[in-house]
Amino acid sequence: MRIVDREELKSAVLSMVQPLYRGAFDSAVAFTAKLKDLVPFGTADRVQHAMPFGLSSKPIPGTYAYFLNLLGNSQAPVIVSHLDLKRPEPNAVGQTILYAVGADGTLSPAMVIVDPANKIKIGSQASAENFVLGQQLKTLLSEVLAKLSELSEKVSEHTHEGNLGYPTSPPDLELDFVAIKENFDNLKSSPVDDSAILSDRMFTEK
Repeated sequence: MRIVDREELKSAVLSMVQPLYRGAFDSAVAFTAKLKDLVPFGTADRVQHAMPFGLSSKPIPGTYAYFLNLLGNSQAPVIVSHLDLKRPEPNAVGQTILYAVGADGTLSPAMVIVDPANKIKIGSQASAENFVLGQQLKTLLSEVLAKLSELSEKVSEHTHEGNLGYPTSPPDLELDFVAIKENFDNLKSSPVDDSAILSDRMFTEK
């Protein structure tokens, strides 16, 4: 019968029951981090920084990291969770917040809050300004610019009937109104009617 030595026994036990370790981010390069202030003591280099699929982030120094030694191997630590003491707190049950922080630990204004009521807020919990529906705004602007162009043309040609029954000449500022009409036509053409005011990457719905 082969005698199992202490390290083999330890590895076998830890492969089934693995304690969760904690440390603080000291630095991160690519997907490898250096942790300090380990519990109970020490540092850890080349800790694999695992993250959920589709999400990539680099925590700032000082953020707590919880890690496991893969299959009990202390040479293969993998971070499985984080504890950011400055993270924003959800206001409602089921609310999800996507946020980022600057190198100094300040919260980024690009925070995204998804409420259980199917509402998305960008900036903060207090954000209350509605997004504009791009296609509807494009149609409205096109119609308004067309009317303004038409109005400018009519003003440039506008005459009155004089005292003797003869039409008066157009306004002295006729060329100015003609130029304004051209400006409105150009704006209608671009960026409105050619959809240059609409994003190709961000979409929303009513």
